[in-house]
Amino acid sequence: MLRMIPGHTTPLRLSDILSALRGLDEDDPPPRGGAAKRIMAGNIDADSHATIAPAVYHLARLRREADLRAASMRAHRNNIRRYQRILKTDLTELERQFVVRRLAQERSAIRNLAQM
Repeated sequence: MLRMIPGHTTPLRLSDILSALRGLDEDDPPPRGGAAKRIMAGNIDADSHATIAPAVYHLARLRREADLRAASMRAHRNNIRRYQRILKTDLTELERQFVVRRLAQERSAIRNLAQM
């Protein structure tokens, strides 16, 4: 398969392009950075993989939990704003009691999430 490369007068074989790119990758020094970069680059041996992989999995799980907690906080705050707007409208006493009770539940949910 041939490819026309800008700046070249003749087409080049795709296999030649890919082998040249592989050659450039081999010349590069290993990436610097944290464990995540080393894992992505595949520069770890089997022994270190056994200890790093669970740690990376644990960090990913903690990140997911934090993201879910943040999303829940946003949802509760949005609900509180909605209930406060509703309270400013004309409501029957029964409706007002319901909204006040829901507002207290949303605030309690936020306090519980904040304590986690």
